[in-house]
Amino acid sequence: MAIDNLSSFKKLIDDENNQVMKSRAQEAAANVIAQAARQGIRMSVDEAYSLPSARLQVMLNENEPVGDWFAEAEAHGLESFQRAAEERAVMEAVADAKNDRHAQAVEALETELSKLSPGERMARARELGQRLPGPGETKRQPLSPAEKAAALQELERLLAAMKMARVRELGL
Repeated sequence: MAIDNLSSFKKLIDDENNQVMKSRAQEAAANVIAQAARQGIRMSVDEAYSLPSARLQVMLNENEPVGDWFAEAEAHGLESFQRAAEERAVMEAVADAKNDRHAQAVEALETELSKLSPGERMARARELGQRLPGPGETKRQPLSPAEKAAALQELERLLAAMKMARVRELGL
């Protein structure tokens, strides 16, 4: 009979008598998840527990993962890492008009976004970490001090609901 380290670990931390170890495991998972999030990867608790370095951190009562959890995650082919790599490849193709996959990537992204509500679309754009330029959008020149003063006076006359849209439009 083969020993499954992950299931043994879960049994160990789920035991009623191991509350201290369970809290250490949750802390270790939160640490790895936070580190992954800083790199744009959304990792689940189960994925964090599947990493030997995170389990060792709990067992040895260390403050940081023991070993290179990032290399382990890539080597294990965790779903969150695969998804992040695919999204990165799509966004690189979208950003580079000379890329062979550019048109295909833009079409795939537009199709995905068209199926979402406006709120979900904004959240997805934040996840991807990039705002795609709209048609005809060019790089905005900074406002001169006189233009900025005039724009601020104009904002005072606008309704509250319209102010934020105008601020974004002006790049203030």
